[in-house]
Amino acid sequence: MRIRKSVRIILISFILFAILDCAFLFMLPVFLTASVQEYMIKQLVSLKTTAKIDLSMRPIKTFSDFSIQGGANYINLKDKNDEIIFSGQDIDIKASVLPLIFKRISVNNFNTKKLILNIERDKDGQYNISKIFKKQKNKFDYSLSKFNCNIENYEIGFIDELNEKTVFLKGDYFRVNRFVSKKFVDLDTSGVIITAGENQTPFNIKFASELP
Repeated sequence: MRIRKSVRIILISFILFAILDCAFLFMLPVFLTASVQEYMIKQLVSLKTTAKIDLSMRPIKTFSDFSIQGGANYINLKDKNDEIIFSGQDIDIKASVLPLIFKRISVNNFNTKKLILNIERDKDGQYNISKIFKKQKNKFDYSLSKFNCNIENYEIGFIDELNEKTVFLKGDYFRVNRFVSKKFVDLDTSGVIITAGENQTPFNIKFASELP
């Protein structure tokens, strides 16, 4: 009797897993269309920030290992003065879903052809990024467990009104070949640093190390 009961439990568990897997593989892409993604993201940005977002999402793909692949043709995030904070083009991302149960974010691949980030600090020492976030009672307590990325070219601007300095980074590429939280990181990047007077300093960085 115990053996039959064990077999029955295993069989029921297998059937439930198969149903869940099929629903994930075939039903999720049907309901989570590009337009639905755009609506959800806009609502989230509106709820959590004072920023404006303009984006064009792509259809998602699901895989039997409970990973999901999606992306955007473009994403533009602006502050209330219509100044761009973040901009990305041809973004593709593939992430595992199951780690989210344990409040971990596992990004298998993050690829984009162009990324722009503008950081500003005013005379009071406040950053433009921190200004757009509304006060929240609930804290985001998820952690990044794994991360790989490939950015073909990027521009990062830093305008510091407090110290009256401006620095721009124009990168040819930025790659995180491997990142495992608290274990290992391997990355490389190259480009130029542009400071006042259009002085340009090239850089080429390769870094790989175990993490504490």
